[in-house]
Amino acid sequence: MACGSVFASEPGIAGRDLTSGADLVPDLTPPLSRSSYRPGGEVHEAVRFLQAEHEAVLRGVHTQMALLQQRCEDLEFELHLRPLTVDESAWRRRVAEATRRAEEGAARVAKLEVQVAAAEEQLEQHRWQEATLRQQVEAGEQRAADLRTEVTKLRAQVRDLRVYSSALRTVGGRTPTPRSATRTLRPTSRTSLGSQESLEGGAPRSLGSEDGEAGGWWREARLGGSGTRSSRSGAAPPPRPAATSLPPSLHSPPPSLPPLASLPPARPSSGAVVLPPIEAGRGGTARHVRRQIRLASAPAPGPRLAPVPQREPT
Repeated sequence: MACGSVFASEPGIAGRDLTSGADLVPDLTPPLSRSSYRPGGEVHEAVRFLQAEHEAVLRGVHTQMALLQQRCEDLEFELHLRPLTVDESAWRRRVAEATRRAEEGAARVAKLEVQVAAAEEQLEQHRWQEATLRQQVEAGEQRAADLRTEVTKLRAQVRDLRVYSSALRTVGGRTPTPRSATRTLRPTSRTSLGSQESLEGGAPRSLGSEDGEAGGWWREARLGGSGTRSSRSGAAPPPRPAATSLPPSLHSPPPSLPPLASLPPARPSSGAVVLPPIEAGRGGTARHVRRQIRLASAPAPGPRLAPVPQREPT
């Protein structure tokens, strides 16, 4: 159309329909040779060429418009048929399944959170119990160490007391004592020695307590010395001989031990015993021999000057 508008200003073409080309045929003369060249013939050829090009373009445009219109109709038909072919129930089932899975996942997450909270609480309780047990174990170990130290000290005291008691017995056996000052006691046998050692072994249990004096008084009563009477009457015990030495752990003699004068004399040895003649002609010779040896080796008991003190009730 632009071509038509361009050449419509020509005086011979104005007001004509250039699309059909019917009006141009009578005016167009056959092509002339170069010898008969005119300026007006070249213009007509150019117009015809432009009209032919314009017609070809218009035909292409109309063809494209027809194709686009057919495509639009196909798309409209497909759009009308699409809701009929889509399975809405399947999509609804898929959406319901996804919703159900999401709900199950949320419930599982909530349950796991509850389990995690319970596990953390149990872990905290176990840590607290572990700390409590560790403190108890440390306290028990400390108590055991203290008890071991105390047992070691008590054993050292028992050992020193036994050594000191043996030294006192040895010195008392070698030193003669008058019968008027103290009574003669029966020598201690093996059974009495064992009981005395058990008494001495049990004595350190009350050495540092309030009943240490009561235990010492009972040990003096077992030994039969005069230290009991002197302690009960308030008199001071006699001085200790210089020949007696104390163990290194005892700076002074314990108040529970008797003085040297109250210890019994040493038991005579078997070589100093004079046995009477043994009558071997009678029956039961071995039994009578043992009896005579036992009776002959025992010293004669002296007069009882004072009653044996009894143990006071605790």
